Amino acid sequence: MEHRLYDPRAYVAVRKKVIENARKLGHRSVVLVVTMARNYNDKDIGKIIDFAVENRDVVRWINIQPVAFAGRAKEYSPEEIRQFRITIPDVINEIETQTGGKISKWDWRPVNWPVALGKLVEAITGSPKPIFGNNPVCGASTFIYYDEDTKDILPITKVVDVDGFEKTVWDLHSKAVRGGGVWRGGIAAVETLKLLRYVKHKALGTYSLIS
Repeated sequence: MEHRLYDPRAYVAVRKKVIENARKLGHRSVVLVVTMARNYNDKDIGKIIDFAVENRDVVRWINIQPVAFAGRAKEYSPEEIRQFRITIPDVINEIETQTGGKISKWDWRPVNWPVALGKLVEAITGSPKPIFGNNPVCGASTFIYYDEDTKDILPITKVVDVDGFEKTVWDLHSKAVRGGGVWRGGIAAVETLKLLRYVKHKALGTYSLIS
């Protein structure tokens, strides 16, 4: 396999240079895109997350793509395919293991989770927004918050009650659709304040609103 898979060590200097240049240019939205394969680089996920955290001033996202054996897959034998194949649940389990449980399997949601927010913004503004309407089993995502006090990472589920947040967003969306232009006035501003009560991390404040 070595003649078909690049050696990641050869790209260390290049990656560091890219980060340095992004920092000099003031670029704040670098995405690390990783093609993941079992028995090849699946044991490096923890190090990749550490790298992103260390360079969080410019890195905003890690996009992990389990290797897909398509196109030139005929070059691989069935044994090789079985050796390198990895699934999304496999990646999530590896992340839980390699972060010592800081990012657990329960901290993930379908990639299309933000659909609720997009639909609410559409209803409030009256203009269409990008909607990630893919099948919920096509991917999983989570967000990480870095606590400057503890110098440690927290998954978004420890910072925000994401499930309660999503439910309320859908409820507000229904009200916005029914209320139309009238609801989009001052009512929208007041109603969306209800979302603050789902923040549960001390660094972001504690809110208690009456609904």
